[in-house]
Amino acid sequence: MVLKKSQKLYSKHYDMVWEGSMERKKSQHFVWRRYLQNWTYNGSLIYCLKNNEIKDRRPLKCACQKYFYRLNEITQSDLNLLQQLYINGMEPVVKEHAIRILNVFTVLIHDRDALLRIASKNKEVSHDLETLYINVEEDYHSKIENNSIRFLDSLSEEKTDFFGDSESNVEFNLYLTTQYFRTKNIQEAYLSRAANIPQFGESLSRSWPVLRFIFAHNMAMGLSNKLNNTSLLLLQNNSDVPFITGDQPVINTKATYHSSTNDLTEELELYYPISPTIAILINLKSNEYTTRKYKVTKKEATSYNNLIADASHQELFAQDKSHLEPYLK
Repeated sequence: MVLKKSQKLYSKHYDMVWEGSMERKKSQHFVWRRYLQNWTYNGSLIYCLKNNEIKDRRPLKCACQKYFYRLNEITQSDLNLLQQLYINGMEPVVKEHAIRILNVFTVLIHDRDALLRIASKNKEVSHDLETLYINVEEDYHSKIENNSIRFLDSLSEEKTDFFGDSESNVEFNLYLTTQYFRTKNIQEAYLSRAANIPQFGESLSRSWPVLRFIFAHNMAMGLSNKLNNTSLLLLQNNSDVPFITGDQPVINTKATYHSSTNDLTEELELYYPISPTIAILINLKSNEYTTRKYKVTKKEATSYNNLIADASHQELFAQDKSHLEPYLK
């Protein structure tokens, strides 16, 4: 029952790829600004550790890059290679959804090439196509996030009832896995591996945005399908070591980041800090579906913060400067 419902619910997200604005979004975030707001002081500033310096910033200026999500000149051959290397070997259920995502981008490429053939010298057409390629994924993330404000609010209030509802579980898991795969850290790790395949590296680099969609949906479906064996631990932190977060805000505690085997593990336990005092830990090895609250010690809070620091790419965030000072080199 959970499987059939999750298949139906995930399907509706594919059409969201097409819905977007025509105003170019230059500064594109790979960590949600609304999420970072939970670490602000005075409601507007957050402490950021970057390049071994701690400065206060507005969330608008954190974890972002100019045109980060812009699609490169992806081709049909790139999509064919993705299907050959990744999709054909998938299990039937996830393969079906991967192909549907692939088809969305196939239509996107087909329409782009058709328009360029008809009006290759039309500046207005060229401008609109470029805008679409700049905005398409940023707009998609915005819709995922807007739909997930209720989850952050619930967790901030230490409420986890939504997680046991199959429909809300699907929506939350897609939000969570999207936050995992959208980051600069995961992107650079993937591109680094792709570069080691000379004959395919350039093609795989262009098509990473498509694969990012596929990986996020597949992981989310896997989480939802194992709901009956999932443990959700809501971590309460009243110690004098508050939770920090980073530019890789969702982490797999079983993975080793920034190494030659970066994140190559079959074990999965997701940790996601929600605020300086709240975090969640999702484990798939429970004998039954369970949710409970757990008060972490100072030592445990420090351990979770160290995991976030180890997994980060360039930036760590906290509500107070002193919380980041242990991570100065």
